[in-house]
Amino acid sequence: MDKEEILERISANLKQIRLENELSLDKMAELLGMSKRMLTQIEKGKTQVLWIHTIGICALFSESSILTSLVGDDPLYTIQMLSYEKPYRPKNKTYGGKVWWKELKTLGNFSLQQNMISQHFRIVDNEQDRWYSTFDEQEATLKLIELHKEDS
Repeated sequence: MDKEEILERISANLKQIRLENELSLDKMAELLGMSKRMLTQIEKGKTQVLWIHTIGICALFSESSILTSLVGDDPLYTIQMLSYEKPYRPKNKTYGGKVWWKELKTLGNFSLQQNMISQHFRIVDNEQDRWYSTFDEQEATLKLIELHKEDS
């Protein structure tokens, strides 16, 4: 998944996200810092949401079932992953993520998982603390080996 795909997915489903949260056009536009006209154009498929608004949508509606079905169980984290060249987040607690994550490899106390929606990879320990994230499987595999060696 890349920025363009995120923009397309959110643009195509923005109205459903707004309705899921029981917001009027006026209130949603105000929350996102855009004009009502722009929001209407996005909802009608005539234009696409901007990256800055996508960040706001992911931050404000991170619990939205529609949004999580589009970008994964942690929308704001997915946005962070796409924003940084080398996404790395040392030891943060995850929510377990058994629905959205596929287990690929386990070495000792660490597991390499892939998000089934965004397709990014993460390494978590047995306590479900996130140690590393990337969109590059080879890089993730090397980091898994490195973490396992450090832990042994």
